[in-house]
Amino acid sequence: PPIKQALLKALITEGAGKSPEELLPAFMKANSELNKRGMNFTSKESSLLMSALMESMSPEERKKFEMLRQLMEMNM
Repeated sequence: PPIKQALLKALITEGAGKSPEELLPAFMKANSELNKRGMNFTSKESSLLMSALMESMSPEERKKFEMLRQLMEMNM
């Protein structure tokens, strides 16, 4: 769907160079927006998005990002 593609592109474009603390809320907001429309990111889409966002991160930031992502998933 176009809305999903637009959200994915925006997250990847706007997420470049941001810290894990800045990225996760943006991802959660996009996911919430999809939920309101009766849609969600597939596990494959989420995985691809996470990989794209983590490309520019240092190993330390990647670990932090993964830890924060897991914590947020537990709270959903």
